[in-house]
Amino acid sequence: MKNYFKILVVAIMIMLPTVIFAQKSLKFGHINSAEILQVMPERDSAMAKLQKLNKDLSATYDGMSVEFQTKYQKFLEEQKNLNDLVKKTRSDELTQIQQHIEQFKENANEEIQKNQSELMQPVLEKLKKAIAEVGKEGGFLYIHDIGQGSNILYFSAESLDITAQVKAKLGLKK
Repeated sequence: MKNYFKILVVAIMIMLPTVIFAQKSLKFGHINSAEILQVMPERDSAMAKLQKLNKDLSATYDGMSVEFQTKYQKFLEEQKNLNDLVKKTRSDELTQIQQHIEQFKENANEEIQKNQSELMQPVLEKLKKAIAEVGKEGGFLYIHDIGQGSNILYFSAESLDITAQVKAKLGLKK
């Protein structure tokens, strides 16, 4: 009888966590971060700064291109009357200007990417923090992003859409 009681206690102890775990529902959520980012004022501010930088760099690039085209047209018009040394010198000068323009274009693209990363990092961190807070408060096991570039091909109706909750946490309009 003592052995039977011991076996029963051990069996109950083994089964109890399984029963308790089965009683607890696993919560999964999903969010559309792209939708939230579209309405965040911090994103708008960052995008305005990026657009200004892009406009400034484009204006400089356009000016350099116009200067090159002007010099190139002048060279084409005058080349018949130039001796070989002057032709070669001007041709080399045009090649050098063209290389400078291409280098500027590459540097400008790098500058825009660097600024975009720097300006968007705090916005993304704020969003990530709000998602984590909603996840903890709601007791979610996982929260998947179904926004742009998502590889989620299916999610069940049991997965809760927490986009509105995160917007509320950020103080954004629904």
